[in-house]
Amino acid sequence: MRFRSNTAYLAAVAGLLVAWPAMAQSPVSPARPAKPSALPVAPESDVEQVIKASPEVLALGEFSTSETKPGTITLTNTGDETVTIISAKASCGCTTSDFQRNTVLDPGESTEVTIRLRGGPTARVLKKTVTFTIEGYPQLKVPVEGTSIAYVKMSPDRLGQDDNPDGKIVLESIDGQPFNIVNVQPQILTTMPTEAAARHEVELNWDKFWNDAKNAKVTFYFDHPKCNQHYFLVKLNPEQRAEINRRIRESGQKGSSAKNTKTPNTPLAPQADTTSVKILVKQGRTDELMKRISEKKLDVNYQDKSGMSVLGMASKEGNVEMMQVLIDNGADVDASDQVGRTPLMHAGTSKNPAAVRVLIDAEADVNAKDTFIGGPLAWTSGFGTAESVQDLVDAGAQVETVGAATGYTPLIWASGFGDPNSIPILVEAGANLEAKDTVDGGTALMHASRTGKLEGVQTLVEAGANVNARDRNGKTAFLNAAGHSSGSPEKLTLLIEAGSDISLRDNSGRSALDLARNRTDAQANEVIAMLEARMPEEPASDTP
Repeated sequence: MRFRSNTAYLAAVAGLLVAWPAMAQSPVSPARPAKPSALPVAPESDVEQVIKASPEVLALGEFSTSETKPGTITLTNTGDETVTIISAKASCGCTTSDFQRNTVLDPGESTEVTIRLRGGPTARVLKKTVTFTIEGYPQLKVPVEGTSIAYVKMSPDRLGQDDNPDGKIVLESIDGQPFNIVNVQPQILTTMPTEAAARHEVELNWDKFWNDAKNAKVTFYFDHPKCNQHYFLVKLNPEQRAEINRRIRESGQKGSSAKNTKTPNTPLAPQADTTSVKILVKQGRTDELMKRISEKKLDVNYQDKSGMSVLGMASKEGNVEMMQVLIDNGADVDASDQVGRTPLMHAGTSKNPAAVRVLIDAEADVNAKDTFIGGPLAWTSGFGTAESVQDLVDAGAQVETVGAATGYTPLIWASGFGDPNSIPILVEAGANLEAKDTVDGGTALMHASRTGKLEGVQTLVEAGANVNARDRNGKTAFLNAAGHSSGSPEKLTLLIEAGSDISLRDNSGRSALDLARNRTDAQANEVIAMLEARMPEEPASDTP
């Protein structure tokens, strides 16, 4: 496949992608309207908020990873009219509340809301948000903060064969509570302790890890009352990461035919139809959706003709509330459509980090493979947020997943189309800077130079990307930038300063100046003038 222009290139890529509309949720009309003429939500600049939260920030302090910590806020109507609080929506599946939809507050009236924050499988600082939608007024966002503590610590605190080749580690209760290791996945301990103790010295079998591991995460399960599980990421050198990725790819190829033979259209009752389900999800009508499920008019794992599940639809919309309710009612978190896309892949494109987290918390497969882009990390790197990219990497997503359609890695997707803030995350996780796609043999830097942002080019250059690497057309990053509309003077200057050989020509004999003279975009004249000032005047190539 060859592209003669930036427009053609972008059109070809766009033709590979599925439309990913932004989240659109219509709040349910309240039973008792506060203001008949008011809009459901008022712009921030137009109306002053009358619902006040006390405390303004719910600080839950420290609690164990195995604990769900509750806290209470009070919502008070400080205005002089009746107000309806329509709904409450948490930013993450680990955060829930007992808020009753369509709560009506008269002037001066208050209601208490209990918010619960789940610690999760690893120690971390938690900063979440519960957003209240209020009829006729701006949304009220209440920050919820806490720190989850792992009551079982490991020494050393990072597993790595290069750092501890003997595999000896210590697991110790920080509160002196005796505990036992009840399981470990993958099962790589040489021996399992048989008696509870406050301190366990165990040994990892690295050979068994390399035989059994499917990713770089090792999860321990304990019977400690305040710590029932904890996962640790294995630190890998580039060669080890490449080996893990190879085995994952081989495993995915072996199981791909079985994974994608899932029959869509999971049965549902005759009263339900595809269109109505999509509308319910699109409008955010969680209550109605769950009513149909409870009345057995809709299977919680229903899939439409393309194989997209109800959870996949909700994930695509980034509707965390609906996603959590579906998961709690037995929805398959890894249900794949006809091309292998899972809810986590859809969530990654919703640009709602909470949607990604709720699926990670539900133990969705972060290394699931579709037959198109590659997996959750690839989708998120290209079309999601850097925050979600970090969450997926932390959860063990492999950074060298390759898409079957284009051969793009997550780093290539991030560099050419995604948030440039995702690039250092992927680089730090061991992404190969010089990996090439299967379309034209382009590297991440070439994609960043052609269609990405200046910040991405800067990051890749600083990380050591080869500025003079060539694709199958003989183009370097500099030549790609010179010939495409997003190749700004700033990009070209940056590449020159990074050591780009500006005298190189592509396989058709065209110089950077030749390529720039074929541009018709607004920056073309500035780029041409800049190149003419830097490059010796030579006759332009006659090659089209």
